[in-house]
Amino acid sequence: MFGLQSQCPFGFSLECLMAFIIHSFGSPNGEVRNAAVKATVEVYRLMGPPLEKFLKGVKPAIHEV
Repeated sequence: MFGLQSQCPFGFSLECLMAFIIHSFGSPNGEVRNAAVKATVEVYRLMGPPLEKFLKGVKPAIHEV
């Protein structure tokens, strides 16, 4: 709905959004982790391979998804 700042001036900051998502991967709540994975997939659809730099420290099992 709002997009990312790299694509539109009023969108979400990619750095802030990914920091929030990466933090959510460590949640003990499975629903939160699943939502983080879904959000990452959507951001990847918009950004493509440049998103990989944010995923370097993510657990391999989560990164595979």
